[in-house]
Amino acid sequence: MRHTRFALPIALILASLPACSHKASSDASAADTTQLAPAPAAPASAPSTALTPVRGKLVAASDTQLTVATSDGDVRVHIARPLQLYKTQPAKLSNVSANSFVGVTSVAQKDDTQKATEIHIFPEELRGTGEGSNLMGDSTSSKPRSTMTNGAVAASSPSRMTNGTVQKGGGSTITVQYNGSARDITVPSDVKVTEIVSTKDKLTPGVSVIVLATKQPDGSLAASRAFVSQQP
Repeated sequence: MRHTRFALPIALILASLPACSHKASSDASAADTTQLAPAPAAPASAPSTALTPVRGKLVAASDTQLTVATSDGDVRVHIARPLQLYKTQPAKLSNVSANSFVGVTSVAQKDDTQKATEIHIFPEELRGTGEGSNLMGDSTSSKPRSTMTNGAVAASSPSRMTNGTVQKGGGSTITVQYNGSARDITVPSDVKVTEIVSTKDKLTPGVSVIVLATKQPDGSLAASRAFVSQQP
C-alpha cells in the first residue's frame, strides 16, 4: 500500500557527540582530551497552516477519526471538533457578484482565452480555499485539459457581469483575482453554477469526500472541514 502523498515525515534525532581523546605520543604521561559541545536540539515543528486535501471514498467514520480510501491508499484524519460538512447545490449566475470567492473551471479556446464550463460559489468562511489557477487532468491525455481558478471576482471586470447577470449577446467576461494575479474568463449564458453550503447530512461509508486537512507536528493529519461531493 503506497502512501506517497500523505507519507509521514521522517524524524531526525540529533544526539550530542561523545567526548573523544587523542594520545599525543606513546610515552606521554597524560592524554590530550578535547570535549566537543553537544549539538543543539532541533526546534519543535509548528503545525502547518497549508491545507492537504484528502480526496476519496469514505471507508469509516467515528467521533474522532475519518478513514478515506485514496489513490495512494487509506488515509486516516483526526477530527478536530466540531466537524463542519459542506455540499454543493444548484445556483444561478445572479448569485455571482463582485468580490464573491469562486472556483471557475474553464477550458482554453483557439484564441488563447478561457471559457468557463462551471462556477462554484464558496461561502465566506471558506474564502481563500485553493486560491490560485492550476491545470487539471492528466497531462498525457489527448483531451484538452481544463483550468481551475479560485479567487475573488473583481468589481472592474472587462465587459463584466452586473450583479451577476449576463449581458446581451449571450455571454460576459469576469476577472478572477488570486495571489496578486488575475485571469479573465468568458462566461457563457448556459454555464453551470453551483453553491457550496453547509449541511447536516450524516457521513456514511461509500460517499465521496474531500477532507481539508492540515499536517500536525507529528506528521498526522487533522481536519474540521470536509466536502461531501456525492451521496451513495
